[in-house]
Amino acid sequence: MAPRPCIYRKEHQVEDAAEVEIVCLAGGCHRLGIIGSDQTYLEYVCSQCPIPDALTDEAKACLYLLPIRIFGESETETLYHCRWLYKLNPKRADKLLSLHFPKACEWWFPHPIEFLPPGTEWHTLRARGLYLGEIEEPEPPPWHWNSPHPPEPRHGWRRLLSWVAKKVL
Repeated sequence: MAPRPCIYRKEHQVEDAAEVEIVCLAGGCHRLGIIGSDQTYLEYVCSQCPIPDALTDEAKACLYLLPIRIFGESETETLYHCRWLYKLNPKRADKLLSLHFPKACEWWFPHPIEFLPPGTEWHTLRARGLYLGEIEEPEPPPWHWNSPHPPEPRHGWRRLLSWVAKKVL
């Protein structure tokens, strides 16, 4: 049985090998299987996953929705975070989509169901790492430019000269 289509399931080339693995981005690049090998685990995990149902037109998925999956020994937990708010309180992730629909959130914007918005993989990995306590402070994304540094304060005599120049001129 083929698993349902999911935009969070990706194929990655295994380093130092000719294999291509299938990973779950919502699970922090959790390995689901290898292409051409036994797909039993992938089918089991993906058949129980609520993320494809959350990203439908009927569910009115938000552009900023970050699903997170935590794979345990016996069970898998699925949580939902907001792309803009996860840094404020990383431990406050929702188990339900009740706060991620148009009337509950003023920042809601429709999700493009066919693809992941740019930067989603980075934000998902950071939100999951912050929730689990694996990382303490989110580092800026690779496309982030720091704000310009404030100008260095002028020395006292330069401030005095600029004040005199303004008064005289």
